[in-house]
Amino acid sequence: MFVQASGDCSAAAAAAVRETGGKLLSARPVGGNKCEIIVLVPGKGKDRPERRKVTKPM
Repeated sequence: MFVQASGDCSAAAAAAVRETGGKLLSARPVGGNKCEIIVLVPGKGKDRPERRKVTKPM
């Protein structure tokens, strides 16, 4: 598994993972002091995991 996290986005990424209950796939800074975080959220029952994009402030 490839995991990429920016030092500036580490707190935002940790919050996104905690809120979604998923696993961090990537985190990167975007304009306006925000971070774009990609989280893999487990599916319900036998559903496939969902790739979810979250934007949070740094």
